Amino acid sequence: MTVTMPVETTAAATIFIQPLAVDAIDAAAMIGRRPKTLENWRRMGAGPRYVKTDNSDQAGVIYIVDDLRRWLEERAAATDAARGSAA
Repeated sequence: MTVTMPVETTAAATIFIQPLAVDAIDAAAMIGRRPKTLENWRRMGAGPRYVKTDNSDQAGVIYIVDDLRRWLEERAAATDAARGSAA
């Protein structure tokens, strides 16, 4: 899933900006998990890196998109290594 937001449309092209960070719902969709799974991982100190933006439970949590990509890539590399294949 790629989250993009149109910024400007001209006769020649539409310009899209990819967000730097997403909320837990979009983060879960990006990695193929449920938001509740991310919440559980946060409580256990596992899962992708996240940022607390305030003191609330859910609304104050965001995920940096590059961190989500890196987290997935690390797991793919670990899986490849366990199988004995090169990535």
